[in-house]
Amino acid sequence: AEGYGTRRYQVMHNDFVIVGPAEDIAQIGGKKDVVAALKKIALSQAEFVSRGDNSGTHVKEMSLWKMAKIKSRASW
Repeated sequence: AEGYGTRRYQVMHNDFVIVGPAEDIAQIGGKKDVVAALKKIALSQAEFVSRGDNSGTHVKEMSLWKMAKIKSRASW
């Protein structure tokens, strides 16, 4: 009440990007569908580095792997 919380303004946001080598082993360069990109990374067994620190970013990544139906602790 008293006017607190009556207007909301975006002051920050997060961008999530997948960055990889020029040779693009998984052939995902330019793709906009992150779930499809993660599937291609897994299928190609391309090297993938994750934070693994249970941060908000890591939790989001884990949810994307789940959407891709890929177990995040794959053997590769």
